[in-house]
Amino acid sequence: MEITGTRWTPLQIELLIHYHVSRARFPRETDTIDQQRNDLIQEGLLWEATSEHFLTKAGIAFLKHILNTPVPTARWEFSQDGDE
Repeated sequence: MEITGTRWTPLQIELLIHYHVSRARFPRETDTIDQQRNDLIQEGLLWEATSEHFLTKAGIAFLKHILNTPVPTARWEFSQDGDE
């Protein structure tokens, strides 16, 4: 699976956040999680050393980009001439 240019799943983002703040094993282990983790490694966002996982510089930059995205807000806009 190629991640670049596609939408991210909550699990992929959760894995990035987990490995950014912790060296512990991810608390859940399934085939899906293994595949998602391997996809992140293939994309160059995560690397593995002696059964521990770490974010790469690209992974850190991407996670910071996600975390710096502002929360959307609703805003009403009206035209100047009164048309809806």
